[in-house]
Amino acid sequence: MSIDHILETVAKYFQITTEDIRGRSRVQKISVPRKLACYIIRKILPLLSYEDIANDLGLRDHSTILYYVKDVNRKIKTDPILMSYLAKIVDELGLDSCQKELLTPSPDAIGDTVDK
Repeated sequence: MSIDHILETVAKYFQITTEDIRGRSRVQKISVPRKLACYIIRKILPLLSYEDIANDLGLRDHSTILYYVKDVNRKIKTDPILMSYLAKIVDELGLDSCQKELLTPSPDAIGDTVDK
């Protein structure tokens, strides 16, 4: 599993491009997929730091990724549409049961520990 594979899968699902996800647009059509992609990347590839993910996606710094992970982790618990998006993307990624379990929202709404 790689960042590029996750980005391609998310982009395909939302009918946008990986360049859109890596871009700076704040429109919801792009920002929701970007947040989901960051959440999935961080959860499935935990050895990558927030800074590594931010650098790969062309974002300013690691705090953006931290915010995205926290935001999705919080919203996924109460937003059935967001939960549906995540479930369908996970199916498209072909994750095994252990990897799927990693995507379960954390009860503390942070998602995981902070690192750089």
